[in-house]
Amino acid sequence: MASVLEMKELLAAQQEHAAKLTEKALQAIEATTSVGNLFLTILGIELAALAAIGVTAIYVGARRQAVKVAETRIKAYIASAEGTLVVRAAISDEITLQLERRSFDDVLPPAHEETETAKFPKDPKEEAGK
Repeated sequence: MASVLEMKELLAAQQEHAAKLTEKALQAIEATTSVGNLFLTILGIELAALAAIGVTAIYVGARRQAVKVAETRIKAYIASAEGTLVVRAAISDEITLQLERRSFDDVLPPAHEETETAKFPKDPKEEAGK
């Protein structure tokens, strides 16, 4: 049978061994957590990039589709009887407006700006006689 002193030494050695194993286990957990966090960070960045690409693709596609639908509807409206009347009325109004502007512009005399170069020089004889 072992003495009390030998048992104490054996227990102290086992306790030191358990402390070393615990430290190694904690280091392994920390390393695993760090690798997991790195992986999740990279995954999050990739998902954000894919989401940005997806949103951009949806926006561009929706805009193109909206333009196509709008053009189709406008062409259909213009081809209808009501649309033709509206376009003709708009053209008639614009022509009338342009003619009114043009005739108004023609009635007004051109604006003259008096500059030093536009004036006739004074007669030197008149200035000498004064």
